[in-house]
Amino acid sequence: MEGRRIVIHGGFHKTGTTSAQNFIFDNGPLIWPHAATVLPGRTRARVARHAVRYSVGNAQPDLNRFRRGLAEVLGGLNLGKRAVLISDENLCGRMPGRDGQTGYGSAPDLMAAMVRVIRRFVEKDADIHFVFTTRDPKDWLRSTWLHNLRTSRLTLDFESYAAIHSEAADLGRVVGEIGAAVAPYPVHTARIEALADNPEGPAAPLIQLLGIPNEKRTRLTGLGRANIGPGVAVAPQLLALNRSDLADDVLAARKAALLDSLSPES
Repeated sequence: MEGRRIVIHGGFHKTGTTSAQNFIFDNGPLIWPHAATVLPGRTRARVARHAVRYSVGNAQPDLNRFRRGLAEVLGGLNLGKRAVLISDENLCGRMPGRDGQTGYGSAPDLMAAMVRVIRRFVEKDADIHFVFTTRDPKDWLRSTWLHNLRTSRLTLDFESYAAIHSEAADLGRVVGEIGAAVAPYPVHTARIEALADNPEGPAAPLIQLLGIPNEKRTRLTGLGRANIGPGVAVAPQLLALNRSDLADDVLAARKAALLDSLSPES
């Protein structure tokens, strides 16, 4: 007998994950009877922060904390016979490009750890599926560069940044490494460019795997893209601010004022 369906949407950053999570959250009343949803509001502080720390230092205690946090979160769910959806891009670790992070090298360990926790604390014979949304490498590099310009003190221009992080942008390679680590559980991918005209957006592959009945799928509604980064036109100003000798609090205020004066772009 096939076990409980558990869908893990573990990333990647800047591939429509926030839009997918918002879609799932906004349609909670329709999804709830079929699946319990574990979104960043539940995972970010208790689970994903340990994934980020593990990705930075590869320290075993951080991986152990990651497992314990996940076990606590999943153990607190009232599941009944429902499926489970877990979605948080930080489960794969820190965003590449942030504070020297070069890639997703820790993601296979983290996803394999999730399998062990689920089989021990939720259901030994769970029907586990992994989903990763992906993106054109150059577009992903530019999006993460702009995001990191905004949220950190990144001082690299795009060409230098792309040269350093080109390997991280090969998300297909990362998926392959994750697939080897979590075998025999399937790993699905979906390019966000291919989902642009789908009314469910980046949430579409998640909804499909959860088995939401078509009658309910036609009633699901979304509000469009979320967490849209600053447009490339503002990059020179952000870069100049990051390269300045402004104190951190002053820098943050200056960037916030700059961004507040602009219309967001992808």
